[in-house]
Amino acid sequence: MYCDLPLIACRTTIQDTSSRSSLRPSSPPPPWALSLPARGRLGVPVESASAGRYKSNSQLCVHGDPHYVRFSGAPVVPNNRQLSLETSTTITRLRASKRITYVLDVMLVNDSVLWPTWLFVDSVHVTFRAFGARSRGGGSAYFANESAQLIMYGFYFLLEHFLVVSPGGNVSMRSLVLDFSDDGAPEDGTTKREWLRMHRKYRDQIPDEIVPIAPRASWLADNVTNYIEWILSMDYYTSHYGVILYKRIGSLTVQENGKELRHFDLGELLAPLAFDDPTKTFRNRYPHELRLPAFWAWKEAAVKARLDCGLPIGAPVAEVEESIRELRKV
Repeated sequence: MYCDLPLIACRTTIQDTSSRSSLRPSSPPPPWALSLPARGRLGVPVESASAGRYKSNSQLCVHGDPHYVRFSGAPVVPNNRQLSLETSTTITRLRASKRITYVLDVMLVNDSVLWPTWLFVDSVHVTFRAFGARSRGGGSAYFANESAQLIMYGFYFLLEHFLVVSPGGNVSMRSLVLDFSDDGAPEDGTTKREWLRMHRKYRDQIPDEIVPIAPRASWLADNVTNYIEWILSMDYYTSHYGVILYKRIGSLTVQENGKELRHFDLGELLAPLAFDDPTKTFRNRYPHELRLPAFWAWKEAAVKARLDCGLPIGAPVAEVEESIRELRKV
């Protein structure tokens, strides 16, 4: 089903996850594919969308229209009653069979920009595919300064805004699968080291004698796995990012070409999570005396949010609540 909505063109497909591969484009869409002109406004080109990608929490890490849009298929309904009937019937059938899944296909283009393609089908399966190597004149999306893995802001932006903004906002999911996909060709550690060296050493531009290397699925999967593990630690630097993940996600699995690399059970991780040193968590709370109270208030809210959504919390409710009360006294 194709539909043109205000400010954005989206492809929405109600499907089983087993058939999603046939719906993906075989090559990257043109720069305007995710933000077609509407009311005289032009789409955002890749270059301008990429210019500010090194800003923390910036949607400029991700290619697309800069304005928030609440996606809706409502405009399609009055235009085609038959389509509406078939769509409603399919949704009802998938809900009854518990096979209704949101599928998001994301391409890493030229090793620097993320292009999300929303596909509609209790789990979310996201496929990340890499297209092309970094351009010689483009800055590194990983090591632009002393901070590492800058493109991870783009990955987090997609995840956070899927939970908060679309589809419909306030999304909770029992299972989130991130599958990093490529052609599956053999690889070696030498090429990966050269790729990392290219980004670390040549942060502004790549000299002519160096051949740009396109990333492999396993390299991206390793980077994202480490980033997720860090976020879920809720430490001094990452607690700001982990708060919503614990409230909204049951489990998170990282795959490479469909093979599981790491599984995070957020309920099991949340149950024992505790801090007794205000310098170890909630960096954004001042004065520091407020940090531990803020952490425990967040954990109570996270447990309640998970219970409200039917997500597991890793231990009996009474046990978790008693643990929080006792640890707050320390």
